[in-house]
Amino acid sequence: MQAHNDGRFKPGFTPWNKGRTRATDPTLDNIAKRKEGKKRPNLSGPLHWNWKGGKTTEAMRIRNSMEYAQWRAAVLTNGGHKCALCGSTEKLEADHIKAFAEYPELRLDVSNGRALCAKCHRRQKWATRKRTFTAEHRAALAEAQRRRWLDPTKRPRRGGNGAP
Repeated sequence: MQAHNDGRFKPGFTPWNKGRTRATDPTLDNIAKRKEGKKRPNLSGPLHWNWKGGKTTEAMRIRNSMEYAQWRAAVLTNGGHKCALCGSTEKLEADHIKAFAEYPELRLDVSNGRALCAKCHRRQKWATRKRTFTAEHRAALAEAQRRRWLDPTKRPRRGGNGAP
């Protein structure tokens, strides 16, 4: 029975391109020139299996832009490279004081930014998210949860406490 090929050459076998470089071999130079500047062109854009029609959102275009990187740097510099809430200097992030989604005109305004550490940024996000629920929305969520618990078609799982 033959051993499984683990990707290495057999002893005594010399690969075709061993010791050759672009400078010394025109074949390698031609191959490199054909591939230059192309990142698998047969698998990019509409030819890729996961292509969704160029669906980069406006928010992602802004967040990946040079202007956004400059805004972030300016916000961190204005904050003295310290968290505005706890004073930490680790894992700093630029936070929009007024929401990125709700105030498009303030997205790149340095006065609408502050430096926060990752922990404080996470806390701010949750605090903001909790406040955005209206009383009607909270009531609807509570009712949906109550109905789910009172559903007579649900049976207790086996192996749990009090299971038959």
